[in-house]
Amino acid sequence: MSPVTSGFRESGRGLAERAPGIRPDPAARTVVHLGGSPLLGAVWETFLFSEMRKLNGTLAAPFAFWYYRDQRAREIDCVLERGGQLSFVETKWQEKPGTDDARNLAAVHQDLGAQGGPWKRGAHYVIGTPAASYSIAPGLTAGALRDLARVFT
Repeated sequence: MSPVTSGFRESGRGLAERAPGIRPDPAARTVVHLGGSPLLGAVWETFLFSEMRKLNGTLAAPFAFWYYRDQRAREIDCVLERGGQLSFVETKWQEKPGTDDARNLAAVHQDLGAQGGPWKRGAHYVIGTPAASYSIAPGLTAGALRDLARVFT
């Protein structure tokens, strides 16, 4: 198993050991304990970002990646831009992400539309752990890791 982002890696005995130079999360003593760690959401976000970067590297016309946070503390984990089109991706370690998990995506999308700028709306996604992808609202899809390639179409 590759190193776990929380600062541990599998030791080969089913336990996790500290990776050199990384401060570990005290709540994650084994790979199994990572599920109870307060850093699980950050680990999930980092993992998905890494997977998106890999997928993007395979494209003939790659997307530009951005992180968004405004003065009202609304943030979007990943903004993808290509050809003037913006797609938003929010990451949530949840089985059933819903409208509350996408409230910043909707608010920022509405603000951009009201400004009348040059941006075109792309598809928006909340990537979590659902058993199957589903529509949260028009233009907003909840999906899982297996659906990540759809973000780049």
